[in-house]
Amino acid sequence: MPRTDENPVYKVDLSRSTGLVSAGVHEFKVIKTSDGLGQAGPYIRLICAVQEAGPEQGMEGLLQLSLSDASRWKLNAFLDSIDAPRNGQVIHSFFMGKKFRAKIAHDETDSGARASFASFMKTAVAMPTGVTELFERPAPTPAEDEDEDEEYVVEDGGEEVPAPKLKSPSASEISAEEDDIPF
Repeated sequence: MPRTDENPVYKVDLSRSTGLVSAGVHEFKVIKTSDGLGQAGPYIRLICAVQEAGPEQGMEGLLQLSLSDASRWKLNAFLDSIDAPRNGQVIHSFFMGKKFRAKIAHDETDSGARASFASFMKTAVAMPTGVTELFERPAPTPAEDEDEDEEYVVEDGGEEVPAPKLKSPSASEISAEEDDIPF
C-alpha cells in the first residue's frame, strides 16, 4: 500500500476464513487449487470451504493429496466422493468448484490441534424414482391410517366394496391343526 502522508494509518481487515473446523461431517467446495513437488513426490493442494449454513460456513481447510502409490487409497476415496471419471488424466484445476462431504478429525501436533480430512463421501445419494415421494408425504393421521388398512374389491358391477375381513387363527386353533398332521 503506498504512503499518502507522513503518518499513514493502515487498516487491518479482521475477517477470517481460517480456523479449526469442528470435528464431524461437513460439506465442502474446492475454492483454490495448486500442485507441487514434495519429499514423497508430486501432490495436489486443494483449499476447501465449508458449505453448510452456520457459524463455520466459509471456513477453509487444506486438503493435500499425494500422488504417490502409497497414498493412492486416499486420492481414490476423494475421486469417488466427487464422482470423477474412472479413466483419463486431469490437472489440479479440474477439481476447482467440486463439492464433496468429508469427516473431519482433530489431530494433536507439536504446534497444537489440527483439523484433518479423515474420510470422504458424496454430497448426495441418488434415490430411485418415487422413493423421495415416500419421505415427502406427511404421516397419516390415526383415522386415515385405519382407512388405508381396509382393502376394497371391485364387484361385477364396477362398484368398490370393502373386502371381507379375514380372521387370524387363535393359538388354540393352530395347536389343534398341528395335532391333525399325520407324521
